[in-house]
Amino acid sequence: MHSNSEIGDTLLTEIVSRRWARFQAARWPSGEVQAADLQARKVVVDTRTVSGWRQGQLPSNKHKLQLIRAGFKSMLDRAYEPAEAAGRMADLEAQVETQKAAAAAAERELALIRKALAGFSDDLEG
Repeated sequence: MHSNSEIGDTLLTEIVSRRWARFQAARWPSGEVQAADLQARKVVVDTRTVSGWRQGQLPSNKHKLQLIRAGFKSMLDRAYEPAEAAGRMADLEAQVETQKAAAAAAERELALIRKALAGFSDDLEG
């Protein structure tokens, strides 16, 4: 059985993959033209790699760096935008959970102090 996190990660990867493939198809009419353009810009790729990218295979970190140096950072940013948003959302959710835990601890401490103070009021009555 898969966890919700695994399903979410798979879905997110599929979204990024589709966006990556779509952006390339919009930029270059074919894999051969794309490979030639990228090679002219000092990105070390062959037509097989480019074909994989055009089918949605995501680039390696090495290729990402080369693409950024070649001026394609905005294309990468747009393709990976959903993953970045999901990361920001996960960070915020973690912060909320931390704050909830801190608030619960403060409420427990406040209850103990109230209980201790209630014992002092018994001293005043006696």
